[in-house]
Amino acid sequence: TTCRLVAVKNLRFFLDVFMKFVTIEKFSKSKLLIVGDGPEKEKLIHRVNELGITKNVTFLGFCSSIFPVLGKADVFVLPSLSEGFSISLVEAMLNNLVVISTNVGGPSEIVTHGYNGFLVDPKSEKQWLETLKSVFNLSLKNKAVIGNRAYERAKYFSLENYGQHLIRLYTTYNQNSNTACGVEVLRLGFARNYDKERFDLRIVCTNAKGPIKEALEKEGIQIIQVGSFKSPFEIKKYKKVLGVIKQFS
Repeated sequence: TTCRLVAVKNLRFFLDVFMKFVTIEKFSKSKLLIVGDGPEKEKLIHRVNELGITKNVTFLGFCSSIFPVLGKADVFVLPSLSEGFSISLVEAMLNNLVVISTNVGGPSEIVTHGYNGFLVDPKSEKQWLETLKSVFNLSLKNKAVIGNRAYERAKYFSLENYGQHLIRLYTTYNQNSNTACGVEVLRLGFARNYDKERFDLRIVCTNAKGPIKEALEKEGIQIIQVGSFKSPFEIKKYKKVLGVIKQFS
């Protein structure tokens, strides 16, 4: 799995499930790779020691590129209690991996259970164990079929496809206008109305200037600028934007 190590990612629960999974002789050599960092890391390491599964669990910390790690994996798991749009899940699917995710938020719309991945109740130990056993018992052929379906589904959410959607969105507005366009107004409206007690909002953008920037800063919103465009659309810039976003997700 790859995620920020915070309570909502439900990793403590999953470690308990994984401990029971590896006590089954057939799966005793299974390895869990945890990519990411966060405030729960020390607690999770302590839990791994308590459960006696230090040989089965490796904390890899933050990785600037996840694909080399995904290339070594057989299965990707996402045990979150809640989830928005999961970049990590899509990255795993783009790597043709069989994915097991909790049936919440974005993943429930990305994954079709039993077709291009598997969905489970985030709090059901029984469902997790049964699904893990079923997936690890799949033939190589069936894993490949599900992995290929996952890849085809994930392509819809790829950076390139997302970029094309952005182009269509932004070109519906007059980019030469000095006034805020619809997208900027929407962004400002969200910034003014989000729940500040529950969320720590940052806005990552390529052009941070003008009245919208000033208005957002007055709302106490941190603006992270990653550079400006030399052409109407540059894929590399959006990769940089996504990299910054992942550090806080």
